[in-house]
Amino acid sequence: MVLEFQLLGTMLINGEPARSVLPGTRAQQLLATLLQHPNRYVAFDTIADNLWDERPPKSAAANLRNHVGAVRRAIAATGLRSRVETRNGGYQIAISPQLLDTSRVDELLAEARHLVSVQQPQDALPLINEALALWRGSPFEDLPICSAWAPQIARWELLHTECLDLAVRLNLEFGDPWQAAGLVRGRLDTDPYDETAWCQLVRCCLAGGMVSQAVQSLADARQLLADDLGTEPGPELQELERQVRDDPTESGLTVVPMLTGGHERRADSPAQLPQDVADFSGRDDQLAETVALFNRRPEDRPAVLIVTGPPGVGKTAFVTHAAHQLRQAYPDGQIYLDLRGTSTPLSPAFAVTEVLAALGISNPSAELGRAAALLRSELANRRLLVVVDDAGSAEQLTPLLPGTGDSAVLVSSRRRLTEVTGAELLDLDVLSIDDAAEMVGRVAGIAEPSERLLLADACGCHPLAIRIAGGRLVRRPDLSVRALARRLSDPSRALNELTLGEIAFSSTAQLSCSTLGAAAARGFRTLGTLEVGEFSGLTVDVAAGDDGAEALLEQNLLRVDRSPDGRVSYLMHDLLRFHARRWADEIGEDVGGNVRAMLTSWLGVSGLAAAALPSSYFGPQPDLPPPDVDAGTLAEIRAAPDAWYDGERRRLDAMVASALRHDCADLASRLILAWSPYFDLRGHTSAWISGLEQVLAPTRAAGDDFGLGCILRDIGQVALYRDAPDEAADALAESLQRFVAVREWVGAGFASIGLVVADEMRGTVTDRTRRRCGEALDWFTRADHPAGIAAAHNALALVHLARGEYDRAMPVLERATAAAAASGDRHRQAQVLRRYAEVHARRGEIAAGERKLESALRIFLDLGDHRCAGYASTRLGRLKLASGDDTGARRQFREALAAGRRLADPAAQAEAWSAMAEAVQADSQAQAVGCLQRSIRAWQVADQQAKAAAVADRLAQLRASGHQVVPGLAPG
Repeated sequence: MVLEFQLLGTMLINGEPARSVLPGTRAQQLLATLLQHPNRYVAFDTIADNLWDERPPKSAAANLRNHVGAVRRAIAATGLRSRVETRNGGYQIAISPQLLDTSRVDELLAEARHLVSVQQPQDALPLINEALALWRGSPFEDLPICSAWAPQIARWELLHTECLDLAVRLNLEFGDPWQAAGLVRGRLDTDPYDETAWCQLVRCCLAGGMVSQAVQSLADARQLLADDLGTEPGPELQELERQVRDDPTESGLTVVPMLTGGHERRADSPAQLPQDVADFSGRDDQLAETVALFNRRPEDRPAVLIVTGPPGVGKTAFVTHAAHQLRQAYPDGQIYLDLRGTSTPLSPAFAVTEVLAALGISNPSAELGRAAALLRSELANRRLLVVVDDAGSAEQLTPLLPGTGDSAVLVSSRRRLTEVTGAELLDLDVLSIDDAAEMVGRVAGIAEPSERLLLADACGCHPLAIRIAGGRLVRRPDLSVRALARRLSDPSRALNELTLGEIAFSSTAQLSCSTLGAAAARGFRTLGTLEVGEFSGLTVDVAAGDDGAEALLEQNLLRVDRSPDGRVSYLMHDLLRFHARRWADEIGEDVGGNVRAMLTSWLGVSGLAAAALPSSYFGPQPDLPPPDVDAGTLAEIRAAPDAWYDGERRRLDAMVASALRHDCADLASRLILAWSPYFDLRGHTSAWISGLEQVLAPTRAAGDDFGLGCILRDIGQVALYRDAPDEAADALAESLQRFVAVREWVGAGFASIGLVVADEMRGTVTDRTRRRCGEALDWFTRADHPAGIAAAHNALALVHLARGEYDRAMPVLERATAAAAASGDRHRQAQVLRRYAEVHARRGEIAAGERKLESALRIFLDLGDHRCAGYASTRLGRLKLASGDDTGARRQFREALAAGRRLADPAAQAEAWSAMAEAVQADSQAQAVGCLQRSIRAWQVADQQAKAAAVADRLAQLRASGHQVVPGLAPG
């Protein structure tokens, strides 16, 4: 049954976000209030107190009727069965408990408790798992939280904790220890200092045979507690450490097949397995998965597992080691056959003949179909393990597979043979860092843990690279670990170092590359020249084409990576990238044109995402190429530009570096500038300034005045955000000069306004500052830029404000309001409202200032501009504090803190903590001291030592006097 309403996360109506079905925050809060009391009437006064935090306006009754009407219309339009009913003095939502996630959780948890109490815990497990699946995040996480909701939200959070604990226990005892471990990891994401949860995680890992993960979890817990809290693990964690350290056989994974049967080993049974890998390391989870597959096979279908992965990742070693672990379960013998991949492949007929010969059957039919049928008959009557190494194609492999019976087949292949019917796939990747370090120790005999980790990291945790590097250290005792690690970290030398006798990483990689078609091979070489090993699907398609991209995935030269939120990326190991570069150099291929095509395509999509953001950017932008993507991708990016930016953000620096490496400085600067609207709107100033500084010198060297003007304007804007007006003024002054030189009037106007703000921040507002406002107004007027005209008026109002000319500021703000409305730019309208609020506050009109600031805050929140919303919340809280509304002030400060944390903006958090100290000081001097200490620390993290020192003076004054210290209404 589909849930009609979901509250445990973003509020959903019939699966859609409530904000898209029911516009207006108050109407959404009304619906949320009623859904907290399903099928019960909620008094009008209670609803009003909820919506307006116990301060309903005089128009509350009329407003509430409008909101109820909006809720009813939304429910009717969606075709839901629930309905809002009225009686004197209140409203209720009539709804079946099966249609509301919170009611469904109550039912499921109650039934699960009952089953546990009557000794039927296995039956409780699916119920508790279903209950947990209903949680998608924090209740009402997309809504402003009414203070009256706190008890109900706290109750739901307690229920979630109870469900989580019960699910972990039941999964550990009767279900799936891997799922239990995943649940505990989710709990640690929200409370990383919960030692009980760390103990649970370790036990889950041990129960699931994940020994290395248990060891790593213990190390992670110890490191976290030491680094963040300065403490040692508690007794329970220490006891687990001792058990794992002192008795690993009891805690570790024992790979013992659970197959049943009374077969006795035949005297003539083949035993062809190669020698087990003596230094095999890691892969505990994959071994457990392999054993589980052979255990749970259906009675009517033999187990067939194809182990695949990138070149040199250890596929043959894995199947050999796994076969030795499984061989006791196959008393009729083990057959080993090397199909030799695609280099010198065995023919299918010869391969079948070889297996029949191992079973004592000579001279079978020369016709492949008849010989394969005979083999299936033999396998059906025996319990054999057939190990097939380096299968190159489904055509080679399929005739060797049994049709029925208890025999099983374990296969390694460079290709992902998804076309083999009935086979399971196991993808191997490089080792974890701990397993790689263990392998280093076994291969090279290195005892020092730090050196093991160093070499494992230098090899990219790649098994073949580790084996070659370890062998070189054994052969060359004069070669130190650190020297070899340095060589491996140099892309121009790494592959030369990874050669030992007849074994070379490049030779192994080229075996997989040799089967690529022209488009796929060219795409592989092009991707390898980029300064990144992670690509979007768009980048791969531009480089190799659709068919080429499929070939790279099939040959495991690219790997699919799915993030927890469902985004898909494609990965190429660094050593494979180095091989691709060498290959291009060896054949004399110039990939610069292909790189430019990829970057141009990515730039076009960046421009599309920027244009789809909810607010226009207050800065000059270069012309961008049209996006070369299909209509579906266009619609997807336009619908959710933030999702695209979030997914591509980690690739931006590498894409810019790639552009610079291939002499595409023009594309490098445009890439960063195309991302400026996103960085500005979402407050990601650190990433923004990093990118701008990366392209500043190359753009200057290229003589691109327009590009340089844009970059310097953005550098100045970031400096203003960071309260560095001198630094901002230097960048903005040169930006203005560059824009005027190329007659770029909009850019000149933006730079001038930035200089006005810098003057105000330094307290040096002069007549020159006023003239800058006039110049900016002239330039924006000349360019017919309404949003710029509004900004110029707003800047002039700032000048009047700084000079105490409050009455002169008002008519200027009226002109700013008209221009902002004409532009249709809601963000600019909100900025004008912020300035209005400051003028009202300076004139002592606190209530009017609150109203203006509340309107601005609503716009910022609607646009998703959490940085501006955070600062507006802090300023609104100060106004409420001045008007005596302590509760409202604290609420605003909490919201400002949440915004600062969300953006990782220490300056915003510092402002909010400082303001919170003023709000709590009257009630608790100790709380005020704590708030000021946090503010000092946040200013220090933001590298604003002067502001940290100012707060430290307040703290010293507070401690010395014991009296309330409120600095007053400084400009926000």
